[in-house]
Amino acid sequence: NKSRLDVYNLLYVALTRPSHRLYVLSEQIKPSYNNADSTACLLREFLKTKSLYNEGEEVYSFGQPLSYHSAVEQQQNSYSLETAQSRDWRDKVYISRQSELAWDTDKEYQKRVDYGNLMHTTLSRIITYEDVEKAIVSLKDEGLIKESEALELTGKIRSLINNPSIKPLFEKGKKLRLEADILTEDGKWLRPDRLIIDGNKIQIVEFKTGSEQEVHKQQIIKYESLLEDMGYDKIEKYLIYTEEEKLIKL
Repeated sequence: NKSRLDVYNLLYVALTRPSHRLYVLSEQIKPSYNNADSTACLLREFLKTKSLYNEGEEVYSFGQPLSYHSAVEQQQNSYSLETAQSRDWRDKVYISRQSELAWDTDKEYQKRVDYGNLMHTTLSRIITYEDVEKAIVSLKDEGLIKESEALELTGKIRSLINNPSIKPLFEKGKKLRLEADILTEDGKWLRPDRLIIDGNKIQIVEFKTGSEQEVHKQQIIKYESLLEDMGYDKIEKYLIYTEEEKLIKL
């Protein structure tokens, strides 16, 4: 079964995108049927909260069906420009033909970014500490790392995960969502690194390859607020700084 988080996100997208009319078709379910992951049950509970649900009634309508005019019909007041001032784009855009060596490029910064992305990609493929080797092999097969880099990366990941304070977050038998997309009310997508779900309890785990920053705490608190809106009331938050192998519980 899909996680409840996926159901809520999918419903949110489906129910908020229409601009004129929305028709929702749902399967018929028995009055005794209850499943928190069922769209039909969620719709029924919504009707109940609005005191609109009547057993046996099949059609519910909200709002007023206004007549719809296409964009073509609405373009009644249009104007044509007879002349327009413009300049050749070549006079506005300048292309540098200098070598990268002549640019003031912060190569060390780019290396840090690439390394951070690689660590996140690797950790996103690891469910338990037994998955390290499989994750490294998949990175080699996809050409993301060289054979010479695999040994060093394996050592770093194993050392991190086997840290006594971090290892419990990679134990077997846990229900996980790795880099799960969460859609916010303003239409933005957020993606926590690791969500560990146990009933109504959830643990948020975020990995950072750099040094500690206040913005990291703000980011994970934002995730917490979104999950609270989804009904989770027992939330634990963890920041893991991979280079220091340091875990911070907020």
